[in-house]
Amino acid sequence: MSTTIAQRLYELRRAHGISQEDLARKLGVSRQAVSKWECGESVPGTDNLIALARLYGVELDALLGIGRDADADDGVPAQVTSGSGGAATRPVSAGEPAEPPASPNRRRTLIAIAYGALAVLLALILLYCVRANTPDYIVIEGTVVASDGVFDDFVVDVGYTEQYPSRYIVCSTDSTTTYDYNVPDEPAGTGEADESVPASREPIELQEGWKVSVSFDVRGGVKWPQARNLVDSIQIETELA
Repeated sequence: MSTTIAQRLYELRRAHGISQEDLARKLGVSRQAVSKWECGESVPGTDNLIALARLYGVELDALLGIGRDADADDGVPAQVTSGSGGAATRPVSAGEPAEPPASPNRRRTLIAIAYGALAVLLALILLYCVRANTPDYIVIEGTVVASDGVFDDFVVDVGYTEQYPSRYIVCSTDSTTTYDYNVPDEPAGTGEADESVPASREPIELQEGWKVSVSFDVRGGVKWPQARNLVDSIQIETELA
């Protein structure tokens, strides 16, 4: 008899806790016959096989180990079938995952791209806010305390203030600097029309004691104040008599 059948009969009897004597008595055979079945020296008859299957509660082919032998001999794993159509798919090899896991490197790359885009957006917003709050011109008001007609430089005393790091601002003029007089309105009833003096690029030699309003163009990130600050326009408020 096949050793697989003999081993199967032995395993089933032991699993149900039945001795060879008890099994022989239930089947109406001798204990020696049961021993020969489990040693592979003989094969139970058809009636005894059916009785054994009913006693152990298994199918006849399971009792004979037919299904187990077929799987062991074939060596091909069961195919995965779809739940609806039942069509067989490619057999899955042992150790091969059904679906590849998501790549952690890809996830980290996407997160890095998202953070990079957010950083660029925040930088643009910050740049816009800085530009929106940065003045195009800086205007100071003060008194001329020194003037150099050779180099077109003059010094304005802006007084003691926390707005500027120094009380005295050194100013420089060039051909682009404009000059203007702040002419007060004529008193009412004089019969003279009010006229403003247009700004001029003709240089005016500033005198000590004049009250002036000086404008500096700081567009494009021009640093201010410096040792010598280029003046965009000068408005003379008052002059000494």
